[in-house]
Amino acid sequence: MDWKILTALNNNPDPKFNISLAFRQLAENADKIGNLNISPELLDSILSEKRENK
Repeated sequence: MDWKILTALNNNPDPKFNISLAFRQLAENADKIGNLNISPELLDSILSEKRENK
């Protein structure tokens, strides 16, 4: 079974998890993307929990 289907079935409510999946999809299609702007605030919000848990 495809990992995307398994992930959808998991129904993870954590928005950071879903954002990380979106980044993975972006990386898989990077050759098709002309320009991409990701705000520092978005990256900081994703990484802030990791820093707090260390």
